Amino acid sequence: AVKRDLSLLVPEGVSFGDIESVVTESGGELLDTMELFDIYRGKGLPEAAGAYGIRLKFRSAQGNLKGKTVDKAIGVILEALSSRLKIEQRS
Repeated sequence: AVKRDLSLLVPEGVSFGDIESVVTESGGELLDTMELFDIYRGKGLPEAAGAYGIRLKFRSAQGNLKGKTVDKAIGVILEALSSRLKIEQRS
């Protein structure tokens, strides 16, 4: 399995359920699990936004996953979050 953590800038009014739904739908067959591990609101963020930390775990029944394969899946997830919920990756 390959685990990746993402920090997301989430607009006010977007629920974790909304995020979970989009990630699950766009993550593809390699996405095994997703969990929320942090929510931050405050200094350094826009007033109407929060930073959510999510952990994604990818797994393949065919064997070891390559970094490029996981990076591609994460790109699809980030694009879906951006277009559907206006969520951006926090740097």
